[in-house]
Amino acid sequence: MAETTDDLTAKEKSASEILLKVQSLNDLSESVIQLDQKRAQESALEAIALIGDEATEALLHQKARALNLLARCSFASNDYTQSLSYAEEALKVSTEIDNFKEQGYALLRLGDIHTRKYENDSAESCFEKALSSFQKAGYKSGEASVLSSLGHLYSDTGEFLKALEFYQKALAAFELVNDKIMIAGSLTNIGIIYKELGNYSSALEYYRKALPLHEENKHFIFKANTLCNVGSIYYEMGDYSQALEYNTQALHIYEEKGEKYGKAAALSHIGTIYGGKNEPEKSIEYYKKAIAIQQEIGDKTGEARALGNIGIEYCQAADFEHGIEFMQRSVAIHQETGNRASEAIALANLGAAHVQNNCKSADMATIMELYNRALSIAEEIQAKHTIHNCHVNLAEVYEIQKDWENFVIHFKKYHQLEKEMFSEDARKKQAQFEHQREIELIQQEQKATFKILNRVLPRHIVDRIKSGEENIADKYSSASVLFADIVGFTPLAEKLGADEVLKLLSGIFSHFDTLCEKFDVEKIKTIGDEYMVASGVPVQCEDHLERIARLALAMQEDIKLNLDFTFDELAIRIGIHTGEVIAGVLGTHKLSYDIWGDTVNTANRMESHGEPDKIHCSEKVFKALKDKFDFEERGEMEIKGKGKMKTYFLIGEK
Repeated sequence: MAETTDDLTAKEKSASEILLKVQSLNDLSESVIQLDQKRAQESALEAIALIGDEATEALLHQKARALNLLARCSFASNDYTQSLSYAEEALKVSTEIDNFKEQGYALLRLGDIHTRKYENDSAESCFEKALSSFQKAGYKSGEASVLSSLGHLYSDTGEFLKALEFYQKALAAFELVNDKIMIAGSLTNIGIIYKELGNYSSALEYYRKALPLHEENKHFIFKANTLCNVGSIYYEMGDYSQALEYNTQALHIYEEKGEKYGKAAALSHIGTIYGGKNEPEKSIEYYKKAIAIQQEIGDKTGEARALGNIGIEYCQAADFEHGIEFMQRSVAIHQETGNRASEAIALANLGAAHVQNNCKSADMATIMELYNRALSIAEEIQAKHTIHNCHVNLAEVYEIQKDWENFVIHFKKYHQLEKEMFSEDARKKQAQFEHQREIELIQQEQKATFKILNRVLPRHIVDRIKSGEENIADKYSSASVLFADIVGFTPLAEKLGADEVLKLLSGIFSHFDTLCEKFDVEKIKTIGDEYMVASGVPVQCEDHLERIARLALAMQEDIKLNLDFTFDELAIRIGIHTGEVIAGVLGTHKLSYDIWGDTVNTANRMESHGEPDKIHCSEKVFKALKDKFDFEERGEMEIKGKGKMKTYFLIGEK
C-alpha cells in the first residue's frame, strides 16, 4: 500500500522532533562534559539510541558529534579501548557525510590515544590530518586543540623546544577564540616546558598566571596539574615542605574528581619528596601506590619513572641488587615508549647507582657510557636539569679516576648551569609567586564571603561592610512594612511529604523574591510560612508605600498562578503599615539584616487580624494612598496590643 501525503508529513514531523531532541542531548553533553562526565556520557548515549540505524543526513551529523563526545568521555576516564572504538566510528560516519569538523575531532582523539599508547608516529599522522580537517571546516577552536595535542606529543618524547613552539601557538589560537579554559591550560603547559628546560623563573611566572584562571573557570583538574608542577619546582629548589603542600592539594582534587592519571602522578611526586626528606619507607609506599594505578590505566611513562625512583630508594638503603634491577626496568620501558627525556634521567640514575656501589656492579667504562648516553640525549633535547646532573656525575667519576683536567671541565659546566637554574631571579620569582598566591587566596575568600553576604544582606549594606563599617544601625522616619502569611499551609503540610512541602514553599517564596526585585523593595526574612518585606530601607525613597501596595496586589494575584501544582485550600493573607522603623545588622558570625519598631508590630497585627486573600491595611496607609488606590472600609476592630483601630482592605490601583 502506497504512503499517503499525511503519512509522509507525519514521518517528516517525527524525524524533525527526533533531530531537535538529539541536538538538545548533544548540547547538554557538550555543556557539562568538563564538570560532569557521567551525565555527558548518558546524554550522548541517549542521543545515539534515538538516532537508530536508519538516519537522515542531518541525524548522521549529530551521530558523529555524539560519538566524538563519547570518545572524549572514555578518554578522560582512561578507557582508551572504548575511546578508540567511538573515535573510529565517528571518523567513519563523519567521512561519509563530509563533516570536516567532526572528522577533525575524531582524528584528534585518535592522535591523543596513540600518544597515550606511545605510538608516536601514528599520533603525529593523526594530528596532521586533524589539523587539515579543521582548516577545511574553518574551525579555529579545533585547530588550536590540535596544536596543543602536538605540544603534548613532543613534550612526552622530550622534544621540549618543539613542544614549547606548539604550546605557544596553541595559546595564541585559544586567545583568538577566547577559550578561557584552554588559555589557562596552555599557560600551565608552557610553564611545564620551561621547568623541563631549567628556566624556573619563567615556569613559576606562567603557573602564577594560570592558577587564578583555573579557579575562575572551575576547571579543577587543570588546577591540580598546575599545583603538582609548582610543587615539583619547590622540590628541585630544596623546599620540601612547600613541595609536599602543593602536591597534597593536587592529590585531594584528583581523588575528589576520580582522575586516576593525575592521582598517580601526584602520588609519585609525593614519593619523590619523601625520598628527598630521607624517609625511604614512606617514599616507596607512595611509589607503589602510584604504580598500581599506572599499570591499571596503562601509563607506562609514569610507571617507569616510579620504578626508577624506587630503585633510587633501594640504593640509598644500600640494597644495590634490587635498586639496579628497578632502574634497569625503568630504562627499558622508557626506551620502549620513546620518552627520551625520561630515558636520559634513568640512564644517569643507573650510572650513579653503580658509582654508589663502588663500581662493584659495573666497570668504569660501562658507567661512563651510561653517563655519556644520558648527556648526549639531554643536550639534544636541551633538558637543562638533566645536563646539570650529568656534569655533576661525570665530574665525580673523573675525580675518582684523578683525571683532573676532565674533572675541571665538567665541574665548571655544572657550576655555570647551577647559577643559571637556581639564580637569584628564580628565588625572587619563587617569593613573588608565594606572595601573589597568598593575595589571590585572600581575594578568593573575600569574593566567596561577599557572594554569600549578597544573598542574605541588602547590597547597600554589603557595600558598607566592604568599606569596613561596623555596628550598622539606622533610624528611618518613614518606611513601609508588609507581612504575608500562607493560610492553610500548616494542615496542608501535614498531608504532604517533606520534599513536597519544600517544593511548595520554595515555589511561592522564590516567586515573591522575584516580585520584590521587580518593585525594588527589600525582603527582610521568612519565618516558617510567613514572608516579611520592607520598603524605604536601607535605601530611602518617597514612594515606598506605593511600592509595597503594588507588591501586595501582585502577590495576591500570583500566589496560585505561578506554582507547579495548586491547592484549592491555599490562600494568602497580607498586612501593611507605614511609619518609623529602626534597621540594622545583627550577629557576628551569622549575619542578618532586620527591622524593629511599632510600625513592624502594627504591620504584623494587620496580617494576623486580616482575612484570607485580602490585603489588610491601617488607616494611616489608607489616608496616604486613597487618591491612587481603591480601598474597602472594614470598620473599627480590636487589634491585639493596639486597642481599637479603624482598618481597610486594599482592593486595587485606580
